[in-house]
Amino acid sequence: ADGRFLAYDYGSGGGSAWSEAWVYDLVEGKSRRLFEEGGHVTGARIDPRGRFVAYQLGRASDDPAIFVRLFPGSGTPTRVSADGGSQVRWSRDGAELFYNDGAGVMAVQVDRDGSSLSAPRVALDAARLRSISPNFGGNFLFDPTPDGQAFIGSLTRPQPVNLTVLIDWWKLMPPGARP
Repeated sequence: ADGRFLAYDYGSGGGSAWSEAWVYDLVEGKSRRLFEEGGHVTGARIDPRGRFVAYQLGRASDDPAIFVRLFPGSGTPTRVSADGGSQVRWSRDGAELFYNDGAGVMAVQVDRDGSSLSAPRVALDAARLRSISPNFGGNFLFDPTPDGQAFIGSLTRPQPVNLTVLIDWWKLMPPGARP
């Protein structure tokens, strides 16, 4: 919004099952937890108008979902995504929220006062991404362009790349050829 706050994830690390949304106040030089949530909170993003924070929440009982609440973290959260979601991004004017789910990049309209959210709609279809990259595995790292009419992003591989490390390789060589 005004560049005063920086939202970040704070967790125990090492693939742990929990993290929290925190915010750093650049003016006061202090960090604080945004809100208390019963689950794994990641990817908190403050909208450009500084009124809302959107984030991904995962609980043991269900798939991760996208939520929005008033910033600085007060009020009741509103679930945005119908079928899970990740990678929350705001449009430049804060009127639209984007996130990634199995169908592609979804978009939700947000009223200025936050009184209503539209139903999620597909902004960029996963099938279109597969037509660009046949190996598309469902993970599209993206950001909306400033005018909100396109996305800049990268497609990731669906499977990890295998790396073979050979230890003591010199023992495989004939004795006279060893280093």
